[in-house]
Amino acid sequence: MRNRRNIKRYRYSNKGKIPLRELHIRDNGVCAKCGDFVHLDVATRDHRVPTSRGGSNKNKNLQLMCFICNQLKANKLVA
Repeated sequence: MRNRRNIKRYRYSNKGKIPLRELHIRDNGVCAKCGDFVHLDVATRDHRVPTSRGGSNKNKNLQLMCFICNQLKANKLVA
């Protein structure tokens, strides 16, 4: 049986990423895909180049998207 220390080691980490509030301010609260204003409650952080395709977690690879657009984009590259 795993103990808590082993489980914590495998949890997703937000380390190094810009906080969502700061990303919202940087992108002026506008969704990168549809161009609509995104309220902070439904805003999501999206990778321009997905990490599954070799993208990084650096701030220049992050963009603001509304939840629906982020789900539709999945792990596709932005054209």
